[in-house]
Amino acid sequence: MNTLQIASIIFIFLIQLIIPILFVCWIWFKKSKSTINLILKLMTVWSFFIYIFYAGNWNFLPYLLRYIFLLLLIGSTIKAVRQFKGLPFLEKKKIWGWTKFVGQFFFSLFFFLVSVKVISGFWTDEKGIDIAFPLKEGVISHGGNSRIINYHQADTTAQHYALDIVKLNGSGLRTTGFFPVDLNEYAIYGDTIFAPCDGKVVKIQDGLDNVPPRVDVKVNPAGNHIVLQYQNNLIVFAHILKTSISVSNGDFVKKGQPIARVGNSGHTTEPHLHIHAISGTDTSKIIKGGGHGIPIYFDGRFLTRNDRVKNKKLFVSINSN
Repeated sequence: MNTLQIASIIFIFLIQLIIPILFVCWIWFKKSKSTINLILKLMTVWSFFIYIFYAGNWNFLPYLLRYIFLLLLIGSTIKAVRQFKGLPFLEKKKIWGWTKFVGQFFFSLFFFLVSVKVISGFWTDEKGIDIAFPLKEGVISHGGNSRIINYHQADTTAQHYALDIVKLNGSGLRTTGFFPVDLNEYAIYGDTIFAPCDGKVVKIQDGLDNVPPRVDVKVNPAGNHIVLQYQNNLIVFAHILKTSISVSNGDFVKKGQPIARVGNSGHTTEPHLHIHAISGTDTSKIIKGGGHGIPIYFDGRFLTRNDRVKNKKLFVSINSN
């Protein structure tokens, strides 16, 4: 692992494991001295928890852990609320007490505002395309209409509404370990990609491959990829497994038809499926070059980080053909 990956692991453990445990213990065991203190304590903990519940990438730690923390927090909050009876409204504080009070207030205000920004990314009014989910199952690692939950939002052109999709293993993790070099350790590696709609294959790139942590940033950022024309729009499926593409340029594909498998080519540190769409049919604009990125709705759903999909509809259509 490189320095950035080690730093990522430390950050995730701190933000999504250690601090939540400490906050639950703080509410459960630490008795408040006034009504205002208790309210502020609950505001502090809940504003932070709402942020990590939605913005945390819950595939590095067990996916169900977010719900376990939610239950623990609800239980500790119920216990804490029982303290209201008999508490003075406001206690006398010294300078240090007021300093902590103000610090907690601004901490909770900050995470409240950030959480509002995260939640605002759960929808968009912009018109897009509605297609099927291209995998049998998957979890959104990056997706949504806020940069906090979807780093692609920093791109104001083609990839503005892009999504990165991973898969969870039996332990609720995207892989065994954190950043293994063996690609087969990643749950999504080699999974079949299905055409999410009827369309025409208008561009293909094949023959590339990466071994973590090497990435191809500048030359072939999309790696092996397929571009599918759907109505008057283009959809790109990126980071495909080398030699797994089963369609040819110019082919017309049917919804539910296998077209490739998930790999690790291009600008990616680990196996996942990247998908985004642009309006228009100019293939030179599908990756960069000023293409207008549009939202993708999957069977009517605008998916965001941590949304989990098990695609029974597509699975049925595949087996029925």
